[in-house]
Amino acid sequence: MILALAAGVAGCSSTGPADTDAGSPRDGTVVDSTISSDASADGAAPADTGPVADAGGPSCGGACDPRSTSGCRTDMSCRFVAGAPACIANAPDAGMGAAGSHCAYDVDCAAGLTCFANAGSGICGRACCRTRDDCASTQRCRGDGLLVDGTVTSWARCLPPAACDLAHPDCATREGCYIVDGVGTTECLLAGSVGAGAACMGASDCMPGYVCAGLTTRTCVAICLLGSTAPHQGCAATEHCSAQAYSPAGTGICTVS
Repeated sequence: MILALAAGVAGCSSTGPADTDAGSPRDGTVVDSTISSDASADGAAPADTGPVADAGGPSCGGACDPRSTSGCRTDMSCRFVAGAPACIANAPDAGMGAAGSHCAYDVDCAAGLTCFANAGSGICGRACCRTRDDCASTQRCRGDGLLVDGTVTSWARCLPPAACDLAHPDCATREGCYIVDGVGTTECLLAGSVGAGAACMGASDCMPGYVCAGLTTRTCVAICLLGSTAPHQGCAATEHCSAQAYSPAGTGICTVS
């Protein structure tokens, strides 16, 4: 039923989506908004209260917060140890590397930053845990979470936005391709795990292949391809693929027939 969008997950269609059927009306119902504004609601529907921050999933874990310069003793800082944040003593020669600086060890970076693997080297960056507020407005919580020492953490890194194609996503490991606003913008984000019909607060709460949609109550709804030859266009037998105001061309969401 779903269109899988993360790397390593099979898509529900081996062909690209066809152009949206000109005769298929677009539903004006509002999608959730996680990065920009919502679309306008149907006149008969209750007014949308506006964008909500992408609250993300459960805590990424650890004994302290690697995004913060506090939370540990004054002679310690929060660093990644075996892939998880922990308070460790400040080294006498600890670096003060800013975001984007080269690093070989976590302690090369300033407090609040982490040394991530980057093209065979290391780069200081801000860790994030799927929450939109973790990153600057010009960045998104993305990436494979690989640290410079080769370990993988459940945390990700604040990176520039990366556009993607719902039918043929080319996102990094652990990312999914998501609809992020009311005009059909799509971006790679750290993938969530919430499935069909379950409550969500932001796009990346949902599993790849879903959108967080609704007015007063937001739930994860499967994305489908209007041009798909799969039974019911990838939706359940009791559903049909319906283009929405926020649907990128050639796509829709599975709605009850």
